[in-house]
Amino acid sequence: MNIGRTLGLVTGLALGVLIALVVLKLTKTNGRIKCEYDERQALIRGKGYKLSFFILLFYMVLYGLTTVMEIRIPADNFVVMMVGVCLSVSAQVIYCTWNEAYVSLNENPRKLIIAFVLIALVNIAMGVSSIIEGKVIVDGILTFHCINLVAGIMCLLVIAFIILRRHLASEEE
Repeated sequence: MNIGRTLGLVTGLALGVLIALVVLKLTKTNGRIKCEYDERQALIRGKGYKLSFFILLFYMVLYGLTTVMEIRIPADNFVVMMVGVCLSVSAQVIYCTWNEAYVSLNENPRKLIIAFVLIALVNIAMGVSSIIEGKVIVDGILTFHCINLVAGIMCLLVIAFIILRRHLASEEE
């Protein structure tokens, strides 16, 4: 069973990377995969990564303190770690979006939003499916099957901030 689970996870990750590369290529105006940022955007993105790092660091310290204080969190360790990753990534994306440094110079914002909507819908559908199948909470413990739902909610949050920022920018003009 462990070989099957491992094979499934590796296959899922490989498929995810392949889909990410296709999405990256499809959202670009010049057909490339790499994003192109100007100097201002690169500086803001660096600050966003710094903010993301410190949020994850703070989160990890808090989680470490809960274990030292023997406070039981009703979730798998993987869930706790992935929630921290999602929080830090969301902080970076929201910071960069708010400061107009998330969408690269060679990216089509509409295609990017559509990609995020599709990713959010797929993740939420998988999360709801896991809830219906009773896999999300087992014996009172939140399992790794909730991660798709968390990722879907994170994508919806990112979409909301991209749309809000674009709306505010159009009003400023």
